[in-house]
Amino acid sequence: MQHGLETTAIHNASVQRFNHELPFLDLGTTESYAEHANQQCWSLLCAMICNALNEQAEHLFIEPDAMFWRIRTRRVDGYSEEILHDSSALQTALNLLQTLLWGKDYFTKPNRKARFLLQIEGAEQALGLTVLSTAKGDYYEFSLSLSETIPPILEQLNLDPTQLRSFRELLALKTGLIVLAGPEPAHLLRTMQAMVQDVISPDRRMLFIAPEHEHSLPRTAQIESHCLNQQHSNENWLHALDQHADTVMLSGTVPQGVYRQLNELATHKALLVQAIEASSIKSVMDLQQQGAQESQHLYAQMRALIVQYPVRTLCKHCKSPAILTEQEKTWLDQIRTPASENVISWLTDGNTERYLMPVGCSRCADTGYSGSQSVFHIIQNPISKLHFMHSRGSADGVAYRQSAINPLLKQLMGMVNGGEVPLREAMRVISLN
Repeated sequence: MQHGLETTAIHNASVQRFNHELPFLDLGTTESYAEHANQQCWSLLCAMICNALNEQAEHLFIEPDAMFWRIRTRRVDGYSEEILHDSSALQTALNLLQTLLWGKDYFTKPNRKARFLLQIEGAEQALGLTVLSTAKGDYYEFSLSLSETIPPILEQLNLDPTQLRSFRELLALKTGLIVLAGPEPAHLLRTMQAMVQDVISPDRRMLFIAPEHEHSLPRTAQIESHCLNQQHSNENWLHALDQHADTVMLSGTVPQGVYRQLNELATHKALLVQAIEASSIKSVMDLQQQGAQESQHLYAQMRALIVQYPVRTLCKHCKSPAILTEQEKTWLDQIRTPASENVISWLTDGNTERYLMPVGCSRCADTGYSGSQSVFHIIQNPISKLHFMHSRGSADGVAYRQSAINPLLKQLMGMVNGGEVPLREAMRVISLN
């Protein structure tokens, strides 16, 4: 089942619509709603979305609680949260938005999804909205990273030449499992799209199952997993996987009942690429060990683990030389070990003028950051290596872990020294491992 691609011209812009079940609407400007609802209510919601976009947030969550509402934003480096005690104005705006998206009887649909186009401060922004019914009330999740009009390619993923070659060698495999892990589902999906783009050819039979598809990809059977997770979900999944595909891409949660067939596919018939939400190598190991026996058999066939870490990039208009904290100086001293000296020898001169920090200006909405990009850590034939790396109390395990992390450390410190990211971002990613 492959969703068709629609292109609709709106305000002289090309807007893509990928799923016929989800409306993709132009909601115009905030001023046009003065006749429909209190302008202040609508402005409150637009201000929340605008602030989240200015923070380069991936998601905006509006969560009801007993006495107040939580307003949370999710960036690549974590969450921020505000408490809203008087929710009446926000509720009015959310009711209006849902009426525009799903009609006046929207409340009869327990779980709702939509994509739409909103003009904020004169700029069009593509957004996604998921509304889930809970015991405390409706839970709202705005997806803020739907702005790419064409799917990415591998060359756009910030891969160095060695990593790009490794990606292509892995994607040329006929069987086995490649696990792509990372904390941000939107970044994982973008990488999966680029991987599909790279292997599409007349002699490859591609199957791509994901929670949703933002782009229609050629020569690829695309299935949205929510269509499978209905009644008889195991049967639906098994039927979907029985498509004689030689490359199967999976993003999101997979029912335990289909792991036996996935294991059969990866052993004899197809290359399987699975994206899982995990913040570190250790998190991937924990997920593997906690899974049922069938999933453990599948992970035993893992040919490579690719961990993707999003990092925030500095605004080029206002970044300034950093004054290192004592914690940062201590961290730099700790990574100057004899084992790593040959990898990061360019740190030994003690010159910290190259390190830059975020300041904030009108170009970046006073955040100091211009967006985010990913760094990748590729571990081939990882099963025995992972257990060795994380063996507690083992001096050899500690040394091996340090040597395995060095390529990631070198990549991050190269970005720090190039003024692309602040030192704190390198520290945050390395601390996860």
